[in-house]
Amino acid sequence: MSPLRLTQDPWSPERGSSIDAEHGPEASSRSQVDIQDVEPGQPWAIVTVRPPDATTVPNWVFLDGTRRVEANLFIEDSDTNRIFPVVIGSAAVGAVQTGQQVRILTESFQVSHLMVAAHGAPSGFEPLTLQFGAQSRLYEYVVPHQAPMLGRPTSQELTATLQDKMRRMEGSLAAQIQAWPTPPEVLCIDGPLSYDTDTGESIGLIKRQSTQYLSGDHERIFADLSPGNRTPLFRIHGQQNKLGRFSWFCRLMERRGAMGMLSGIMRCEVNESIGVRRAMILANMTAQWLHHFGSTTGSDPRAPQNLYPIGALEHSLKHYLGDSLLIARSLSLSLDARL
Repeated sequence: MSPLRLTQDPWSPERGSSIDAEHGPEASSRSQVDIQDVEPGQPWAIVTVRPPDATTVPNWVFLDGTRRVEANLFIEDSDTNRIFPVVIGSAAVGAVQTGQQVRILTESFQVSHLMVAAHGAPSGFEPLTLQFGAQSRLYEYVVPHQAPMLGRPTSQELTATLQDKMRRMEGSLAAQIQAWPTPPEVLCIDGPLSYDTDTGESIGLIKRQSTQYLSGDHERIFADLSPGNRTPLFRIHGQQNKLGRFSWFCRLMERRGAMGMLSGIMRCEVNESIGVRRAMILANMTAQWLHHFGSTTGSDPRAPQNLYPIGALEHSLKHYLGDSLLIARSLSLSLDARL
């Protein structure tokens, strides 16, 4: 029998692939990782977790953010004949709480609007204000301090500034939620944790696997991974003032048909500062519950990794950003008035 087998990714093709990294013994990770002996007394084998009490629904909070580029503009300097690319965009963050029912925490919603100019653009440029009847929207003017990375398009640099703003907003909201008089049992952030901010006991949920952390014999553990259990913890080293993390994998749906061994997996991570014992407790809780929150194929193009509470939150946040056609119309009027 041939060792080659063609398997399928459950994600819809228009959303890309859930696995972006090359996997195999010859693939190399961009991060330094400790795998053996991270969990005391735990060999590199599946960690079986006791099923949760079926009569209880956990009090968890999921936090997510969304961003949108709303226009591409230019600052033209007639004195120097220089032209600087600009993007205007918005970022919004919010939270959703589980329990007896899923509740969108609209009171947690925060939104920010940025006008990001390319490195070297004039620093004192007038911010952009858009008018919507009696309401207005001010776009904060930002110029990145650092020049673009060699070979990276300016448009990606500008969009990255908007992404960084969203990530900082997520970190701020996470700190607010953890300071509640009665904080949730677990706080999950959709996406990797901020590398340079201590987000306490927050769990980062990574849907798309773009870096290979396990290889060779260690990666074979995915063949035995099923919903309700997890891999052992491994340690991702902090580099260049970035915080180290404990990480692990869970599977959110049973493999069936032509699904491969990486189908339906989610990587989770916590800051190393919480300690390995607390990381093990949180890892067990994700193994118990995350697959119950998994979305279903047909209802979400990134099923099962785009958890259904997060999908509901994303829908509300995109609505909170406002109508894109109305923004485009107001932008044209504002630019015409500047002529």
